[in-house]
Order: sequence, then C-alpha cells, then structure tokens
Amino acid sequence: MTFRVFYIICCILLLACKPALDQLELENLQGEKELVLKKKADRTVYFFLSPDCPLSQNYSVQIKQIEEILLPTENLLLIIPSEFYSKKEIEAFLMKYQMSHINCLLDPEKKLINWFEVSVSPEVVLYDNQNNRKVYQGKIDNWIEELGVKRREASEHYLKAALLAHRERQDLEFQYIRPIGCYIE
Repeated sequence: MTFRVFYIICCILLLACKPALDQLELENLQGEKELVLKKKADRTVYFFLSPDCPLSQNYSVQIKQIEEILLPTENLLLIIPSEFYSKKEIEAFLMKYQMSHINCLLDPEKKLINWFEVSVSPEVVLYDNQNNRKVYQGKIDNWIEELGVKRREASEHYLKAALLAHRERQDLEFQYIRPIGCYIE
C-alpha cells in the first residue's frame, strides 16, 4: 500500500516538474534564447532533424514544400539535437539543403525532444498553439516504408493532411504515425 502511494506521489511530482511549453526556451544559431511556442501563431510545425541523418537530408524538399503552404499565422521551426553537432556543422547542413532561411533552434539538453517524446530524426509535430495540444506527430509522409526501403514518391502526406484538416476543424483527434529514421541519442 505505501509503495503505491509513493509511486503516485512521484508521478504527480514528475508531471508538475514538466515546464509549460510556452515557457520553454532554446538557443538559436546566433546564440539568442527563443521561446519554442509563439502564442501569436495558430499552429507550429516542429521538424526534428539530425544533420548527419540521410533521411533528414532527403526530407529538405518536403520541409520547403510545407513552408510554402503555411499561412502567416502558422510557424515552422527546425529543431536540432545539437549535443553532437557544432554550430558550423548545422549551418553547413542548412545551407547545403537550402533551409538556412528557416528558423532553427538547438536542443542539446533535449528539453523539447523530451517534452514531445520525439525519438527519431526526421520526426514532425504539429502543435495547436491556441488550444495547447498536439494535433499530429510522426512521419512526414509514407515515402519511407522502413529503413532502407523507399517508394518512388509518397502517396500519403500525413503532415500536410493534418495541417489542412486542422485549419478546417480545430477539434481533430490527435494522430500518431510511428516515424522511421535515425534514433536521436
């Protein structure tokens, strides 16, 4: 009986220690702290990428396509688990794949990665800023069937569908599709 009470108290304390997303700050490439959630935006698309992951590199085209369809009231952030990457390596990655104009935040302590329970790169989260909830998390599309197995082109665009559907109906249920990629260490 006492173990169960102890366990419940520990769970409550752990939940209470999780910072609010709108108070979580990460550093950008210029060394400035930025909030990861901007309340003025209706939605935020978080792309979790690793510069040395081939799938993160290959998905740069899809990231730019999502950027093109975003409304002015929607936000896009690239999140790099930067513990193993220098700022120079990250900048080179962004330049090579023509994403240097997209806001990029560094997450060496895995604050946001842990907050969203992200496990692989690339992985995407669509967040409803106004209602403080995840709308979609997982694969960008179905181009990758499993590691080493790709389709010619994607036939299902999970993130795009979730984004467009959420614009129409704010009360969509959360959807998760298991991402495939490089594990974030």
